[in-house]
Amino acid sequence: MHTDFEQALQQARLGDDVVLYSEARDEAAVACLHMVLPATFRLDVISRDLEPAIFDNEDFYQAVKQLAMRSPKSKVRILIQNSEHIVKHGHRLVELSQRLSSHIDIHLQGRDFREFNEAWLIVDDRGWAKLPRTDSFKGEFHFNAPREVRERSKEFNTMWDVSIEDPNLRRLYL
Repeated sequence: MHTDFEQALQQARLGDDVVLYSEARDEAAVACLHMVLPATFRLDVISRDLEPAIFDNEDFYQAVKQLAMRSPKSKVRILIQNSEHIVKHGHRLVELSQRLSSHIDIHLQGRDFREFNEAWLIVDDRGWAKLPRTDSFKGEFHFNAPREVRERSKEFNTMWDVSIEDPNLRRLYL
């Protein structure tokens, strides 16, 4: 990870007028975690297949778990395009969503959005992140962008409204 990026990230807080740009996988992963840690009530995620390099590690798992358990009104919604990889190999967030199903939902994107090839994080009413291509870790992280968060939230809600539950991600009770 570049030292300049790491130093800037350590000084950035949700609500600060800071925009950071990642160039590498480690930078994107740390920036996503840094944005989610202070979340108090909401996290919306769009990701092709919950990229393990960013979303399937113990620190991110713990941050999402803390958010989900913080309040009865806390909500985490995740939209993915493909569940094959995470069903086959497992994923911490899928397991967490099965345990905390009243706070964490994972849906498949609807047919109209199957070609959407960006990854997003929307954190509370303040921050959002975008990786413009899911096969690249170049991204932008906005720590205080309430207007853009409202716009992205409307887009996310439109996608969520036509999304579908994936039976492969449900917990099996035997």
